[in-house]
Amino acid sequence: MKNKNYYKKIVRYFLVLFIISSTSQSVSVFAVDTQFYQSNDILFYSDSEVSQYCASASVVNADTRIASYTKDSGNLSIIYNALTKPPTNNTSLTAFTPVQASAIMGNFFAESGFNPGIEEKTESPRKGFGLAQWTGGRRDKLLKFAQDSGLEVTDIQLQINFLYKEYYDTYKAILSNKIDGREPVFTNIISKDVKLATIDWVKKFEAPLMVPGSDDPAALYSKRIPMAEKTYSIFNNSSSVNGSSTSDCSADYLNKSSLIVNTALKYAWPTRKRDEPAFKAKSSDNNSGPTWFELSKESYQQDFPTVYPDAARFRNSIGYWTDCGKFVDFVMITSGVDKKYTTSGNTTQDVTYIKDHPELYDLITSKDENGKIIPPSMSQLKAGDILVYRAGGGSDHAHAAIFYKDNSVINASSGGTTPAVEDGMVQYMLGIMKDKNKQSSVEDWVVGRIK
Repeated sequence: MKNKNYYKKIVRYFLVLFIISSTSQSVSVFAVDTQFYQSNDILFYSDSEVSQYCASASVVNADTRIASYTKDSGNLSIIYNALTKPPTNNTSLTAFTPVQASAIMGNFFAESGFNPGIEEKTESPRKGFGLAQWTGGRRDKLLKFAQDSGLEVTDIQLQINFLYKEYYDTYKAILSNKIDGREPVFTNIISKDVKLATIDWVKKFEAPLMVPGSDDPAALYSKRIPMAEKTYSIFNNSSSVNGSSTSDCSADYLNKSSLIVNTALKYAWPTRKRDEPAFKAKSSDNNSGPTWFELSKESYQQDFPTVYPDAARFRNSIGYWTDCGKFVDFVMITSGVDKKYTTSGNTTQDVTYIKDHPELYDLITSKDENGKIIPPSMSQLKAGDILVYRAGGGSDHAHAAIFYKDNSVINASSGGTTPAVEDGMVQYMLGIMKDKNKQSSVEDWVVGRIK
């Protein structure tokens, strides 16, 4: 009892320090439910603890190990199959759905790497243990559950049975409540939204202490969500549904801008390929060497035809595989942020669409000394902003891109750039917009930001 009270005091002490520092630095974070947190003994053990569930628009790449996972990888099939069947000690309970099981698997990957015998490396006596890294009182209950069951505590089925007990005894009710103003997804058995189901599980089952300072809270974007989606894909032969109308940062702690940028990076090369030999040869002779389809990133080859079915017939068409407008259209639709975004691939239509939907997009502009609307400065931009200018204003040049960071965009170009991150483009594009603005009006360009 003495140790328990001691650790409670330590937790309260750091909570006070956190509140004071948060107030002095004007950091916007989610409120900490200290009573619930202190009763929850599963913690995050990543290098960067959670800051807030609405990650900044900085981009986090998925753990490179995830892509290599198959049904035969380690304990993957054993754990997933156990989660999608009723617990062996109480077969009357309803099993987790494929979406729920995948969400849990994503969290297991981040917590334990699917190792049921792993123990957290820390000097603290509150060491996490097992698939979910049960800690403190919950670890004690797991040990007692194993003793009563006559099974080793490292047994996978034993740990899944214990997780089912926790879920039906306590966490199903918690996960059924509204989460930051929206309806819960994890307990919605007809939902196909693996991303939000994963986040629901993080927020209510893992329940971490919120501290400021991470673009990848508790490996949410590098491990939990990517592994959950990979698991769903492996065992259901299809991709999960993206969070769309329910992914607003203020309501659902999942930033739409991050969705846009992360989706764009999934399909784009990390650097421009235009100067590489194969691309140079292709640009000079459209009929030699690999097709534009083959020069694109593999993920783009696979998914681009889902939005543009005719693309398969135009494997060697620069107008399809490196079109700037089509790439932006594809990203907005595939990310789930705006599934009704125009598929014209035409920059004129992009400009018109964004301006015609003020309920979805804010127009980012500035004003000159005379009060005339002009393009924004680079400092006004945020990751995920859509930059488009169409032909006109004394120029036939048109382009569309997604702002990434600093002076770089994620874009494609019919000049021979398959989707890629390209540096130096922001200043260049804003300069073109300003020139067009001098010649005509704001009708020839737009910088749109999803609301």
